[in-house]
Amino acid sequence: MVIVMHDQESKVPAVDSMLYKLEEIRLLNMEAYGRLGKSIITLHTLLLVSGGGGVCRIDGDSISMSRGTCLVLSPGVLLEASMEEIREVQIYLITFHVYDASEPTRLQHGVLPCRRVVSVPSCSRLEEIARNMIQHRQRENAWDRLKANIWFQELLLDIVQQGFLGSQPDAQEAISRTMAYMERNYREGITRETLAQIAGMSAEYYSRLFKKRNGQSPVDYLTEIRMRHAKRMLVLSNTSIRDVAQSVGFNDEFYFSRKFKQNAGSAPTVYVKNYSRTKKVASLFIPYSGHLLALGVEPYISPRIKSNPITAHLPAATHVDDVNPDLETLVDAQPSLILTSEYVDPLKAERLNSIAPTITIPFFQMDWRGHFKAVSRVIGKEKQANEWLSNYETKAERARSQLKKHMGSSNKVLILVIRGGKYYVYGSRNAGAVIYGDLQLAPPEGVSGIYHFMEMTVEAITDRYEPDYLIIQNRDCSDVSKAVEPLKTGPWNKMKAVQKQQVYWIQDDPSSWNCYTSLSHACILDEVVEWFVSQ
Repeated sequence: MVIVMHDQESKVPAVDSMLYKLEEIRLLNMEAYGRLGKSIITLHTLLLVSGGGGVCRIDGDSISMSRGTCLVLSPGVLLEASMEEIREVQIYLITFHVYDASEPTRLQHGVLPCRRVVSVPSCSRLEEIARNMIQHRQRENAWDRLKANIWFQELLLDIVQQGFLGSQPDAQEAISRTMAYMERNYREGITRETLAQIAGMSAEYYSRLFKKRNGQSPVDYLTEIRMRHAKRMLVLSNTSIRDVAQSVGFNDEFYFSRKFKQNAGSAPTVYVKNYSRTKKVASLFIPYSGHLLALGVEPYISPRIKSNPITAHLPAATHVDDVNPDLETLVDAQPSLILTSEYVDPLKAERLNSIAPTITIPFFQMDWRGHFKAVSRVIGKEKQANEWLSNYETKAERARSQLKKHMGSSNKVLILVIRGGKYYVYGSRNAGAVIYGDLQLAPPEGVSGIYHFMEMTVEAITDRYEPDYLIIQNRDCSDVSKAVEPLKTGPWNKMKAVQKQQVYWIQDDPSSWNCYTSLSHACILDEVVEWFVSQ
């Protein structure tokens, strides 16, 4: 587990002279995290990721997050939290005060004496402590609230013990800073002297330390970063070799080609052709598995998620986890190509290329059509993808015409998911891409501002939205006769769709509505037309 910390340059106090007081702890879902937006941290803050993953920015630096990542932020830090760069995250947000009690007569605010990056051995332990903190913090009893603060001391102890910031400079942290610098600035002209200056060392000493830690020189490490980005550009775009070379920091395309061949074993043009011939494709992201199936390619390796309909089409695929894949399973399976998203555990993502050529297709930076085209280009199936999309567009146009004839153009449709006793309104992503995008059905006012989904209470939903049609998936109850009972009473009765009995239930589980991929969206088109037209 990795703890990422904001630098503290001031003099480090004795750890036993500090007092730590818990202010607040909350468990944030994706929507609640996204609402943090761009903000200045005012209290010491921990963000402990217990599920999902993505990227956030701290003072402009991109930080990858996955289960087990904890960001430790100091007052004054700029946090940028965007829903567009995360996937199904759950994050414990913990705010607290730090006081320096080294002078008993004068209590003052203090700093957290930890390094920027700390490895904590047990993620599950910290999650258990966080759950206990919430449980006791929510009670009115003063003793329970005291227990919550004691639990907090234990959680903080686990972190600080691993990364106490002593007075001696940390060479390993300095090396890490230069590695992060190369990841962010690989397009620029970077020299060994520049990196040594960042680390605060002589060039010779820096090179020796870097090679001792990483098994390769800083220049070779930088070349690997550049080659990784070059491979992705070559496979996912029609960019010329000259432009690819310049985009990853090479001024000479012929020198770039020589370095590429040394790294990949073949020239750039041959490397791209080899992808189209590959047979054993490992997909580490279930939506990309769906795209492969739509192109007539069964993934050799894929995640299997119970609530996802794509799983039913993968009877022979070797199973791996999407965020935390077992590397030994991948090595044993010997795939010839790996497709993944940016949400794989960053430490494991670095090792994927040593198993097979790996292409990362960013999930939130493009829509499902973009994903589909990117997958098709990687495996040499662009013609098939264009034909599939053409057929889909024809099908969607026909469906729009049928729906307009039966529903008119002014009726509004709301998509609602019930899961774990909570209610989620879905926006323009996932099923909304089909309902509001491809079928051009109108959302109630305010829904278009929801990117993926938003957790809301029943009262908030019924007060805020006035849909003519309501589509509900109740993942807690597959029996519609029972699931419909709550709609007969309470605030639901004032909703127009309920009054007119224009409520449609998604009964299948797993359901096509659960996956943002080409194969599922084609099924949703058929299902919606059948519902509304048959009415």
